[in-house]
Amino acid sequence: MTTATTSIENEIMQLAALVGTGLLQNGAETYRVEDSTKSILDSYSEYLSDPQVFAITHYLTVSAQDSNGNTIVITKLVREVETNLNRVHLLNDFTRRVYRERPDVKIALNEVNEILVTPRYSQFIYTIGVAMTGFAFTLLSGSSLISALWAAVVAALLTFIVKPLRRLGSNRIFVNIVRGTMIYVLMFPVLFTPYSNQIHLMTAGAFMYLFPGIMLVNSIRDLIASDYLAGLIKMIETVLAATALAVGSGIGASFLTNVFNRPHSELPTLTSIDPNRPESILIAILGVFAFMIMFDVKKLPLIVGSVGGGLGWLIYAQINSSKNFDYSVAIFIAIIFLATYSELMARFTKKPVTVYLTAGLFPLVPGYDIYRTMNYFVTAQHDHFIDSFVRTLIITGTLAVGIMLVSSFAKLFYSYQAPNLDQNKTQ
Repeated sequence: MTTATTSIENEIMQLAALVGTGLLQNGAETYRVEDSTKSILDSYSEYLSDPQVFAITHYLTVSAQDSNGNTIVITKLVREVETNLNRVHLLNDFTRRVYRERPDVKIALNEVNEILVTPRYSQFIYTIGVAMTGFAFTLLSGSSLISALWAAVVAALLTFIVKPLRRLGSNRIFVNIVRGTMIYVLMFPVLFTPYSNQIHLMTAGAFMYLFPGIMLVNSIRDLIASDYLAGLIKMIETVLAATALAVGSGIGASFLTNVFNRPHSELPTLTSIDPNRPESILIAILGVFAFMIMFDVKKLPLIVGSVGGGLGWLIYAQINSSKNFDYSVAIFIAIIFLATYSELMARFTKKPVTVYLTAGLFPLVPGYDIYRTMNYFVTAQHDHFIDSFVRTLIITGTLAVGIMLVSSFAKLFYSYQAPNLDQNKTQ
């Protein structure tokens, strides 16, 4: 006769699953979800044994054996995912505290539920962040001030146009197609102005907060770490999201250019603002600051992360402006700096590395390259598509390798340091 699982064992499983799904819903890395969930189970090892956790982008499975040898399995499907680095930080801190203090499980469950409803910045502040993103990244692409201001207004308007669709639970691909169409509709008047040659820079800048650049980098990080399933799923989601945006803008462009008999504007090669101009670093910092606002980062990390991301862009831009180095070398050196800075600041401020790395990456991720690649694809410009696709892969691969190198070195360093510290304490 099998003895039933006790209530506390079930509650521990529910706690672990709640932490794991909370991390997934708020944009944590796959390895962080698995490590944190397993850490909760390990904290109550007298009740549960042989904990197993499997996570991918939208799915979590948690299993363990109770004191009677019964296997308990919990599976969770996560449909909606957002990037809320404040909640990731709070859940990360909570996990560490549980491992140290082993609080009452009921109290711990209540605390996690409170973390998951922690309020974000208001809609007004979020919209300001979106507008600042469009403004800063259009300027960084080498546009004029007027073009950047137009991109800021369009990006802000876009948040209100698609909000009803998201509230009604529309499919994400459909929402991105609508976004792509509407953004070109809002940009179309530019073709009748002296700034018509910058319409693609403006479109990419206004799109920037929607680009799945971080997801693309994370997918390659997962593949390099041999987490092939999670990496492939993120890669597919990245391609679908970018394609939907490109298809939407293609629909808007085809309709409006035919109705008003305007020629399609050529896609310019990506340039950037002169990094020797003193305001360039301030613009880069502003762009990262805006992304951190959108990701709900608060207080000191907001300033620390913005400065790190801006400095990372400045290093890239300075090296890239030199004819002695290839763009991939500039990207590699910049990401080595940013990843190292993020590791150091994470330990200094006791925040997850992802708080500083995720937003700081945005000036380096190939957002405009993704836009060009998918635009070439939907317009059947196959040679340009292949060239742009290869460039995008080189950039994202370089970013991922740089992050992995610094992360691996940091883990080795702290793993080596911890036993030595323990030994010194006993001497």
